[in-house]
Parts: sequence; structure tokens; C-alpha cells
Amino acid sequence: MKTILACLILLTGASLTYASQSTLLLEPSIGYRSETIQLTNFSNQETKLKAASPAYGLKFGYRSPMGVDVNMAYEYSNGKMEIDTEQEKIKFAHQTASAQLGINALDLMKIYLGYAFLNDIKFDETSFRSRFKLAGPAYLVGLQFKFFQYLNLGAQYNLNQFNQITGPAYTLGDDTEKYFTKIDSQDYSINLSLDF
Repeated sequence: MKTILACLILLTGASLTYASQSTLLLEPSIGYRSETIQLTNFSNQETKLKAASPAYGLKFGYRSPMGVDVNMAYEYSNGKMEIDTEQEKIKFAHQTASAQLGINALDLMKIYLGYAFLNDIKFDETSFRSRFKLAGPAYLVGLQFKFFQYLNLGAQYNLNQFNQITGPAYTLGDDTEKYFTKIDSQDYSINLSLDF
């Protein structure tokens, strides 16, 4: 994490040197996100949650003359998630805010890495369980292709590192290690975005 932040700061500084020649970016997007969460408790019982839902995003940043993109990004998705141990689906809302660093090749393709400093997913109450929220950082990698002057098609992978849980049923504190031995969570998304 410190290495990623150091690279972001270094490249941001280098890009600011050429700020007079840089291009500001504003990039709204709409897409489709598929996510999974696997919770393993101390009895080695696993609970798997799966969802596929629309995702909405917005990026703001700039591109340096060297082709380096530095962005702040926000993504939001909501819907209903399946739980393998229950019949009833659970409503959720997932939001992520991240810093991203990308390399742009000839304005046709971009690859980027990022770190989500805000990453939480809220679950509504169901007949079987009370409401709760998972939170923690995430690491992400993405690839984007330009098809027309302002239209991009992209794919992104997020590795969620949920380390906090809150809710009425979690009274021992918000550290996930008090309730689970392991939490595996990742999501994939495909999106269309516009460059302004």
C-alpha cells in the first residue's frame, strides 16, 4: 500500500510539472458489476453472498503530456444479493472511492491501478438476520479501450479487504477478526464511459 501511494505522489508531482499542458478529465460511467463475498466463521462454516447489479461511476482527474492519468474515482451499485444459506435475498448498497494512476497508450488504451480508501457495503435487515455493514480498503486494476472520440469500454477488478463490520448483532467491536477467521471478497465490472 505504501509503495502504491509513493508512486502516486511521485507521478502526481511529475505530472504537475507539466500542468499547463495537461488535460483535465471528467468521466461518468455506467456498467455491470458482479461481486462475491465469502465469510468463514470460527466453526469453519462458510456463508457465500453473490450479486450482479448495475454500477454507476464518476472519475475526475487529469492526463499529463507523458500520458499519465491521475484520477479520483467514485463508484456505486445496489440491488439484491443471494445468500447460499438462505432463501431470501438481501438488499445491499456498495460504494467505493479510490485514487487511480493510469498509463495511457496513444489515447487508445489505458491500464490503471488504484487504492480505494472508502469501500463499504451496507446490507438491509431480512427475516433471518439484522442489518450490517462491511468496510475496508480495496486494491483495483483496470483496462480501458477507446472506441470513439469520447466513448470508452473498460473492465475493472477489485480485491476488497473488508476489516470492519458493524450492526446490532456485532457487539464485541467492529474488527472482523472477532467474528470471522477469513473474509474473501472480490468484484468485477464492465463499463461504458464518456470522456469530457
